[in-house]
Amino acid sequence: MITSAVQELRETVANLHRELTRYSLVAWTAGKVSARVPNMDLMVIKPSGVSYDELTPESMIVCDLEGKVIDGDWRRRATQRRTRTSTVPCRTERSGQARPSS
Repeated sequence: MITSAVQELRETVANLHRELTRYSLVAWTAGKVSARVPNMDLMVIKPSGVSYDELTPESMIVCDLEGKVIDGDWRRRATQRRTRTSTVPCRTERSGQARPSS
């Protein structure tokens, strides 16, 4: 499932997070860049609670459009015990993609 397109997008998203700190657009771990994988119902997103200095392409989370983690370690913080990424539904709705009903 992890294609070259997904890996390339992981690298792009990780690099964009470096730009956020470079231009002082974020503080601590607040703020994320995410991207939808072309022609797939997947997204690449920064895991919550991970500092920007620690981010690598491999640390990026791959999830479906409902927020279910497909690949990546989303449990980076001991206090985080979610089964979905919290911001995915609002991101997919903002992009004009309606969330499928559960």
